[in-house]
Amino acid sequence: MRKGILKIAIIGGFISLGMMNCSPSNENNRPKKEPIKVDAIVIKTASVRKTVEIDSLIDYFSYASIIEVRFLKNNQTLNYLKKKVKPMNDSIQFKYNKELYELNKRNLEIKTMVQGHVNQDPTQWKIFKKSMNDEMAKLEKSISILSEK
Repeated sequence: MRKGILKIAIIGGFISLGMMNCSPSNENNRPKKEPIKVDAIVIKTASVRKTVEIDSLIDYFSYASIIEVRFLKNNQTLNYLKKKVKPMNDSIQFKYNKELYELNKRNLEIKTMVQGHVNQDPTQWKIFKKSMNDEMAKLEKSISILSEK
């Protein structure tokens, strides 16, 4: 009889030991707050990043449209100057046409450079915009000087 009780006790011990390993402990039942915070930070960071990307795209398209208007105005002025030309001697005509060509080419280059710079970090974007504005102002001044000739 003792052997039977001993067997039952040993089997009962194994069963209870097995059940203890299978059941989740209190530690596992507690919600882990650390990953939730990390996920919230990641989500907030992703949201901020998207907002920054949208803001930079809005800024880019706004600037690109301003450059487009300036480009069209310059293009219109250059076309007018080309049509307005009075007959000149060949060497003067050649220089004038070459200046028109170079100004047209520079106008198109500036427009193309702006179209090629959609995504940039904010610091580089400000530097780029300033340099393009300076280039465009220089071009517009050259066009104005040519139109006065």
